[in-house]
Amino acid sequence: MSNTTGMLNLSELKDKVKSGDVETVITGFTDCYGRMMGKRFEAGFFLSSVAEAGTHACDYLLTVDMEMEPVPGYKYSNWEGGYGDFHLVPDFSTLRVATWLDKTALVLCNVENDQLHQPVSIAPRTMLNKQIQDAEELGFDAKAGSELEYYIFNDSYREAKELNYHGLTAAGWYI
Repeated sequence: MSNTTGMLNLSELKDKVKSGDVETVITGFTDCYGRMMGKRFEAGFFLSSVAEAGTHACDYLLTVDMEMEPVPGYKYSNWEGGYGDFHLVPDFSTLRVATWLDKTALVLCNVENDQLHQPVSIAPRTMLNKQIQDAEELGFDAKAGSELEYYIFNDSYREAKELNYHGLTAAGWYI
């Protein structure tokens, strides 16, 4: 049986698919804004194909803005050089039941070059893994906790208090 954290190994996923407890598997990776990107697969197809071979996604996903519009000026991927694919390789140490979604499992993926099958250096997960490796080589254990949700207002602290923190002017339209 899987533990209470929802973590799974591949054998446990197969059992959950066979029993009908999992019907969809999300393969995800982090974009440059910290958003999860990826693909959803029917669980049987995931097990028969994606689990071993991985999958592909368009490399423009690492060069788009918040509206998913390509941003000019990237060397990695651009209109001039043509957009291509990269390879998503499931990291099964991250496989878990997505308890917030019905009958769904989630696995994070490493982003690799489609031809060379080497990590894409500008992918956030690649950068994080490199930093963790560097820290370990120096004898450190990397640990972190973050709270990424925040709001920025044009009002000063004094103005905000005077307004009883209502009707403040947001500095932008994104959290």
